[in-house]
Amino acid sequence: MGKEDAIVKISSTSLERVSSQISLVDRILSERQDNYRQAQEYYEKGKSFEKSGDYLNAVHFFTKAIELNPMEVTYYTSRAWTYYTPLRKYQEAINDLSKAMELDKDHLDTYYIDRGRNKYFLGDLEGAINDCDKALELKPTMKNRLRFMEWYDRAHGMLNRYNELLIKQSKWKLIE
Repeated sequence: MGKEDAIVKISSTSLERVSSQISLVDRILSERQDNYRQAQEYYEKGKSFEKSGDYLNAVHFFTKAIELNPMEVTYYTSRAWTYYTPLRKYQEAINDLSKAMELDKDHLDTYYIDRGRNKYFLGDLEGAINDCDKALELKPTMKNRLRFMEWYDRAHGMLNRYNELLIKQSKWKLIE
């Protein structure tokens, strides 16, 4: 075999490898697009169930969408809303909102407010206030939105009363 034949053979083998790798990449991209398409279909089914009041099926389909495309923030926020509003599953809503915060830095102020509300309903008053205060740091105009949230004021009042009781309790222990 001559030098030219060896070069042709090496080039042919290299082309086969490159062609094989391109085919593999094409298959992976096609599968990924199919996953994204299927995830969007699941999401749409979830929204449909949500609108009809079938919240458990809505959560089911939002979850399926997340499994296929875990980088889509809308799937998490939709499921968080469904967990919070009709189902009252506050911890699950907090988990989804925390994930949304990792994926979408442009709307952190809103996620902090929503997560704070869920913490309030779980009884985590300090966490609720901290999240809302963080939202105000990020976007001072959120103060207008917080003004209309009774729970934010109640959380402050309840936390203040709790702290006052702790102070009284520690004073009573000193007297004993």
